[in-house]
Amino acid sequence: MDALIDRYNQLTLSAREYYRLTLTNKGISPDKQSLFMAKYDQVIFAESQKNAIDDAEESLKSYADSLTDANAKTSDLGAVTSAVFDGALGGINAMAGLSMPW
Repeated sequence: MDALIDRYNQLTLSAREYYRLTLTNKGISPDKQSLFMAKYDQVIFAESQKNAIDDAEESLKSYADSLTDANAKTSDLGAVTSAVFDGALGGINAMAGLSMPW
């Protein structure tokens, strides 16, 4: 029955309140719980900051990858444009009877 009540408390209480109830059930008096609760709040804050940093890092990596991909595609486009231009220029020079300087 105690396990069922504990499961109910896990599902219905906030994580902070469940932790406070667990401390009370372990015999820690409410005046001493404030130290534990302050530490709990610090840990929760640190975890949220870490998650935000991890999300930002993931976004930056994705952005850097997209820039690298765009750079590669732009370079490929430049090579194709150069080849087409050089080919067209070579054809014009051949029609005009000029030799290619390169």
